[in-house]
Amino acid sequence: MIEAGALLTPQLMIAAAAADLSALPVWRQPAVRIVATGDELAAPGDAAANPGAIPDSLSAGIAAMAQRWGAVIASTVRTGDDLGAIAAAAAAPGADILVLIGGASRGDRDFSRRALGDLGLRLIFSEVAIRPGKPVWYGRLGDRHVLGLPGNPTAALTVARLFLAPLLAALGGGVAVSALDWKKAAAAGPVEVNGPREAFLCAYEAAGGVHVIDRQQASSQAMLARTTCLVRRAPGAAPLEPGDELSFLAL
Repeated sequence: MIEAGALLTPQLMIAAAAADLSALPVWRQPAVRIVATGDELAAPGDAAANPGAIPDSLSAGIAAMAQRWGAVIASTVRTGDDLGAIAAAAAAPGADILVLIGGASRGDRDFSRRALGDLGLRLIFSEVAIRPGKPVWYGRLGDRHVLGLPGNPTAALTVARLFLAPLLAALGGGVAVSALDWKKAAAAGPVEVNGPREAFLCAYEAAGGVHVIDRQQASSQAMLARTTCLVRRAPGAAPLEPGDELSFLAL
């Protein structure tokens, strides 16, 4: 039996055809528009030729994650910290979900929410007590979902995995919780006491269990290259010794 929300794999297509079904009801893939904001951003490969520029290291990775969870990419836009440009990118038709990267801080630097406010953004939540990724926010712009990601690479990818993946799973005909398949494993090394916010630590699966990477940094791309999963730590969680059980989510 093919369950609602199941991905139509070759195996399920064969089973459906063997049942003499000529057609199946399906959910349309949600379309995602990614808007990366920041005066300093340049396309990867162009930053070195532009003094003061840094590569846009997030758009391609967030797009790949969205596609992994069933989305199609409507477009990827790079804008400066310009309210009009951000608003224009967000207002363009053809997307079910808007993902805004950067411009998620407070006050004068909160470009993304300010730009969308004039378009009628209805903010649902902001500033979640997690580490990394506290500046994440979510709202609705008409019938579109809007997710604001922080600009730091590790924080942005963590937030996308925790919030964007479940949203896509639900919009694709499944259930949000299916994207949050937490598993248990042994800690391969010691894990220090956690602070006051719920933490999601970059880690990788190794012999002996899951190894939490030393010196967690929200801006570290090198750390991300080694990361295969996120380890969840409750606020104030006690230190772990090698062999102790921990909870992790595949990245």
